[in-house]
Amino acid sequence: MAMETTTEQAPPPVSPPTTRVGLFTGMAAVAASFGFSELLAGLIGSVPSLIVGVATLVIDTVPKPVRDFAISLFGTADKLALGVGIVLVGLAIGAWVGSRADRTVATVTFAGFGLFGALAAARTAESDLVTSLAAGAAAAGIGLLTFRALRSTGSRPAAAHVDGGRRAFLVGAGSTFVVSLLAGLIGRSLSESTTETVAARGEVALPEPVSPASPPSPAMSLDVDGISPLVTPTSDFYRI
Repeated sequence: MAMETTTEQAPPPVSPPTTRVGLFTGMAAVAASFGFSELLAGLIGSVPSLIVGVATLVIDTVPKPVRDFAISLFGTADKLALGVGIVLVGLAIGAWVGSRADRTVATVTFAGFGLFGALAAARTAESDLVTSLAAGAAAAGIGLLTFRALRSTGSRPAAAHVDGGRRAFLVGAGSTFVVSLLAGLIGRSLSESTTETVAARGEVALPEPVSPASPPSPAMSLDVDGISPLVTPTSDFYRI
């Protein structure tokens, strides 16, 4: 009696991400983190921009000769150049993290990114520590999720990695860069429009009255139960 034997096919080997895949994975994850944080800051006025916070920290801490040299070199575009430089440094660090292909290194790096940006943003007068920490945690979380998703796409089985897996990774990484860039530009535009509105409102100067009104006399207030006085103290006034 012939016995039938069955052989189980071994699963296709999983190829680790190549160095090039790792570089693009790290940079795309950092781009997603930057883009999301800028969009969040633009949509919600109380949320600070982490990039602006880091830029402000750099301006406050670099020696004056370095700051003067940057102003003489870039002129009125010095803040823009500083922001671009911060993004480029972040992308370079992301590329290094991606080349390491280590989840622990990625987690620690993105957490450090978020914490550093949050503490820098909390120094500004427009934000507080709690809101800044929340923004930093959200940006770090988005970056880390993007890193893991792209790394998983770039580590598909070897047979699929050559064709479908590589195509999926390129589409995912390219889409991440494009969406992150658009999100960052939209967020920055919204933040700048809000800043310009506040600045324009602060420049409005009301003219001095020609004939100042005399303060109200006690006779102007009615002695009736249940109604408020003619003049309500600021500390007691209900403001929404």
